[in-house]
Amino acid sequence: MPQKEVTLLATTTSLVVKKSTHPDLQLAILIAARDANRSSPNLFFAKRDEFPAYLDPSIPISPVAEHFYNYGPPHAMKYLPY
Repeated sequence: MPQKEVTLLATTTSLVVKKSTHPDLQLAILIAARDANRSSPNLFFAKRDEFPAYLDPSIPISPVAEHFYNYGPPHAMKYLPY
């Protein structure tokens, strides 16, 4: 771990979780990544709302991520957020 904050530059970033990661935690990570990307002032290589996205077919997609990419967060989250 770096002793101070370090800015990293990456043209592609992948979010990868273990198969044993709880589905609700996977969803929370996806939503946090989406929201962080939307509000970030430092979008040099990316377009707004471009991340997260499933781009690397060599890593199998989790059912939670697949549903999130196809349909967005569950509709119940409008009424019952985390």
